[in-house]
Amino acid sequence: DPESGGSPYGAKFLTVSDRVVDNRILSSLGGGYSITGLYVTIVLAVGRFVREAVAGNIAEVVYDSQLNVDALLAICNVIFLARVRGDHFHEELFFRKLVRLYRDPTLLIQVTKRKGE
Repeated sequence: DPESGGSPYGAKFLTVSDRVVDNRILSSLGGGYSITGLYVTIVLAVGRFVREAVAGNIAEVVYDSQLNVDALLAICNVIFLARVRGDHFHEELFFRKLVRLYRDPTLLIQVTKRKGE
């Protein structure tokens, strides 16, 4: 209700909860937590853990779902052979090509698609 000083845009929440019985563990953490406070803390901690466990995998989907990596493996082998022979020019040339492939997801998908597609 705007006349009583409340917000006309949303709901007000009033939470009343009893203190949890203080034991040594809770007292060492800072005193009596309420049931609501403990519940919210646990829910937020679990939510953050799940979000961090799942969110990191989204960026790796392009690299994990490659169907045919023969071309990438061939480039890596050429880089290795150039390094063994001391041919630093060709080593850097093919390394730059490999980096360019990994920086462009569209090009990476084109290179790693199945042979019949």
